Amino acid sequence: MIDMLKRHEIQVLRRADHTWSEIAALSGISEKTARRIATEDPVATADNAAERARRRMGRPSKAQGAFFTTAAALIDDLSTGFRAGELANALPTYTHPAVLVVDEVGYLTYGADAANMLFHVVNERHRRHRPMIFTTNKSSKAWVRHDEHLAQASVLTACPTNI
Repeated sequence: MIDMLKRHEIQVLRRADHTWSEIAALSGISEKTARRIATEDPVATADNAAERARRRMGRPSKAQGAFFTTAAALIDDLSTGFRAGELANALPTYTHPAVLVVDEVGYLTYGADAANMLFHVVNERHRRHRPMIFTTNKSSKAWVRHDEHLAQASVLTACPTNI
């Protein structure tokens, strides 16, 4: 992970109209990384831990383990974030942990946007190769009675090959 001072250095060099190859040579990183860092928000502090937490950057520690939530809490949290225009801020809670465990799947009837909210989590976790575990005391047929789209999304997550 590139520290905040190095990120600041790259941003300053870019504002000084250095070329990407000059920035890469001066800072000891690849041009691709320099381009990516130049698009980030300006560095506000040199405190690496605080800035990474604020930006929700970095890889989760293997010791971090799993994040446990209920399906209702996940869907409610993301739906609230979506309605407030802050879905991007709500997603990392569910996409960044090493393992996500979603309990009580199929237990309640969810709103119309439930499948869409779950899709955002499933898609991002699949893209990052991060596993999800669903727990329920209902048969998969009972899931379909409550919400067919949510049940299909859950099955596709648990079996990510083409079905």
